[in-house]
Amino acid sequence: MGIKEIFSNKPRCQHTNKNGSPCKADPQTGKPYCFFHDPEQQQKRAAARKQGGEVRSRATAEKNFLPPNLPFKSLETPSDVADLLSETIHQFLRGEIDLDSAKAIGQMANVLLSLMKVTYTQKRVAARSAKKKEVDPGPDNYLMN
Repeated sequence: MGIKEIFSNKPRCQHTNKNGSPCKADPQTGKPYCFFHDPEQQQKRAAARKQGGEVRSRATAEKNFLPPNLPFKSLETPSDVADLLSETIHQFLRGEIDLDSAKAIGQMANVLLSLMKVTYTQKRVAARSAKKKEVDPGPDNYLMN
């Protein structure tokens, strides 16, 4: 007797999937359905889902943490943001904050630095434009002299 013959006689769950294919799971002992398709196990499945969700919620809450005494820092200059990133790296390395929190702080700092760069560039362009008007009074002023 070959391997195919041994496994082809093995009982399978009697449930038929939406696409018409049979469920390939082993049935429960003495029953025609696996745990997931047994109509008698509906309440147990619901309880298992609920318990799994609660465990996952607790694990997520325990995983994401920030130090309780995290000081508020002014982030007005790129140097301020660099200080925050340096402090965040050290807090992560000391185990004071988790990786997800450190990543979030890093991403927000990156956005803030990008905004600072745009603002700085806009101010420089405006300053150049104002300076150019002072140096070059334009053709109207030449006509008045």
